[in-house]
Amino acid sequence: MSFLNPKIRKTLIFDAILFLLGLAGIYQLAERAGFNTTSDLEFHVSDSRRLVFERIINTKLDSVFMVHDTLVAIDIHPISSVDELEVVTDSREIGARAVMLISRSGRLITLTVPLKEFYSLSYILIALFVGAVFFFHGLFVLVKRPDDKAARVYHWVSIWAAIIIMTTWGRYTIEPLGLGYIVASILFLWTTVSSLKKGKPIQFSTKEYEILHFFIQHADEIVSRDMLLDEVWGYDIFPTTRTVDKYIKFEKKN
Repeated sequence: MSFLNPKIRKTLIFDAILFLLGLAGIYQLAERAGFNTTSDLEFHVSDSRRLVFERIINTKLDSVFMVHDTLVAIDIHPISSVDELEVVTDSREIGARAVMLISRSGRLITLTVPLKEFYSLSYILIALFVGAVFFFHGLFVLVKRPDDKAARVYHWVSIWAAIIIMTTWGRYTIEPLGLGYIVASILFLWTTVSSLKKGKPIQFSTKEYEILHFFIQHADEIVSRDMLLDEVWGYDIFPTTRTVDKYIKFEKKN
């Protein structure tokens, strides 16, 4: 039997490891939380590289967000693209509450929003089914034609197609600790290259991060200039009102 062929045996062992990795990827999908751009929210990137809410698809979010809201940050992390938003939400559990800093009609507000399932059950089942079809078809061809070079090439193309389908982005903090990072590393290089093509990320100074952190800490509160002067700059340093305005303008813009 071809299973007894030493070359095939080693390949099958490696295939088994890859299939387990694919199943871990499916588990990641089921555990992924966030905002889906096809079923929840539509964004467009502004000239200042900020995410602007273009359309509220999920009616449950109508009471939270408004069209033309601009997402400044989520959980203290500045956001300038959908990829950056998903990197943050992909670390959170379904049902976790995210604190979002929003620019609305020229003023900054903070909203606390529970994160829902990113993928539907039907999407997860389709990913599992299609991935398994690619995987086992490639395996079948290799077992039937173990000495055929074309069959080996087809086998590996099918296997990797299955892995890509089954390990698309999900929650990379799944247990056991480290498993999610291993699965996510498959797509990391592609994402890194893609991000570099889009340009450099927004850089905030230490003071700008302190202001951002202050807004997140005071979610759903009205923040005055006096509060900023006291808490961010300290009692012994009193910058001019224009200085405070400059920092706030930068964070709204970026």
